[in-house]
Amino acid sequence: MKLRITRISPSSLALTLAIFYFVLGLFIGLFGVYSALSGNQFTMNGPISFSGRGTEMLPFAIAYPFVAAIAGVISGFVISWIFNFISKFTKGLLIETDNSLTLKD
Repeated sequence: MKLRITRISPSSLALTLAIFYFVLGLFIGLFGVYSALSGNQFTMNGPISFSGRGTEMLPFAIAYPFVAAIAGVISGFVISWIFNFISKFTKGLLIETDNSLTLKD
């Protein structure tokens, strides 16, 4: 069975990426807090990158999940708008599935 995705809802993709980046940011932030308390030079890489040494980075490490979630919202809206614009010219994205897949709202 072939499905064609011709439009992505900006709000649903933004929410999905916000939650995904928040969870990812929690792990990065925890390592950042550990590194900040140990006084080492470290870099937090993800949707947004911060670099610094020791306790001066502690507030950034604590706030990192929230900053990453905001980056997820913004990137979700931008990606969906770009996809929706391009799909007008390319007829969308074709996905092939087996017959056992059923979609429910």
